[in-house]
Amino acid sequence: MALGVNAASAGSNSTSIGYQSTTQAAATYATAIGYQAKADATNSFSFGNNSEASASNSFAIGTYGIDVSGNANTTPTMTTASYSLAVGMGTQATALGSVGIGVNSTAAGQRSIAIGYGTTASGLYSTSVGSGTSTGTSASIPLLLVTDHQPAGLMQLLLDILLRQMVINPFNRGIL
Repeated sequence: MALGVNAASAGSNSTSIGYQSTTQAAATYATAIGYQAKADATNSFSFGNNSEASASNSFAIGTYGIDVSGNANTTPTMTTASYSLAVGMGTQATALGSVGIGVNSTAAGQRSIAIGYGTTASGLYSTSVGSGTSTGTSASIPLLLVTDHQPAGLMQLLLDILLRQMVINPFNRGIL
């Protein structure tokens, strides 16, 4: 089913709603909703302005990213690997089972998680949280969420303390 100006739904049992939203012929059971949203694979779901779900069983929810001044860039929220999830503005999930949430964040390692502004998780099972943080090795997690250009808020500080306790002493029953 296709609804909207130049909307196209080529895959069987797929749905495309919005101006120039599309689902490809190979995209069975795919859904694209929004301005130029694209769902290109089986069971892929794309919601938002220029969002792209290009792999099977993936979700892309969001729009273009923004820079620190608030200006839009041309990086769409997108998934390019199976069983991945990208939510936010310019966030990308590019590896199997990866999750990217936030603004301009990238989850590039298999089963990795990137949450925040400009974060990157590129190692297998890695997690990156905060602003401008990155992980690159397997099962790594950044311990300090404070960056030189941005002071930590109360939530970041509490999360940092919690993460330190879990990584340094996982058998500790108390947080402090």
